[in-house]
Amino acid sequence: MLRALMVEPLKLRRTPTLLLAVGVPLLIGVMGFLALRLGHVADAARLERLSQLMLGLWVATALPLGTAILGAQVVALEDGHLKHVLTQPVSRASVYLSKLAALLALLALGTAVLVGAYALVAGLAGILDGAALKQFARSAGWAGLGALPMAALAIGLSWRFRWPITIGSALVGSAGAAYALSNAVAWKFLPWSYPLALGSGAPTLHTPALLLTAVTFVGFTALGLLAFRTQEPR
Repeated sequence: MLRALMVEPLKLRRTPTLLLAVGVPLLIGVMGFLALRLGHVADAARLERLSQLMLGLWVATALPLGTAILGAQVVALEDGHLKHVLTQPVSRASVYLSKLAALLALLALGTAVLVGAYALVAGLAGILDGAALKQFARSAGWAGLGALPMAALAIGLSWRFRWPITIGSALVGSAGAAYALSNAVAWKFLPWSYPLALGSGAPTLHTPALLLTAVTFVGFTALGLLAFRTQEPR
């Protein structure tokens, strides 16, 4: 497992995958900066507006779609090479879990860059507040934790199918997530709703969303591993 993990950074640095993981949250920061500069928002509401805009774009759009795209790219690194990889002294489980770990590391990096971009934009605008920064970082962190099931699903689908299925499922799921969250029952069956539920900070949603995230992540990972054990290299 450790050997497979150590190889992942070497593979990722030769691809635009790392650039995408960092570039998207930076782009959201640029959009937040432009919104402050061009928008007519009262000074007292500028920081709240910035938080809502950047976190909303990240949780509702960038996180679900980015997870699917990055997952497909991480797995695509082995296209045409999987047979060679499996001849090495590593187990299939190690190969599978190393890809999942690489995706989770990219998501964590993206979340950290988003928080940094928020601090930079707020600082340039002269509205940076320590308490607001902590709250933004907390919400972004919880939303990232809620993306664990999406990451496990993205890796599983990417191994079994091609990237259109992985990204297509993310498009459908993210489109229904906001609507499902308005229903007390429906959101629990749609993993794309979990980042929204955890990132919102609503006490009534936090605990059930956290439990569902853990159970679904373990379930998707286990199913993906079982399917990968019998998959023929393509």
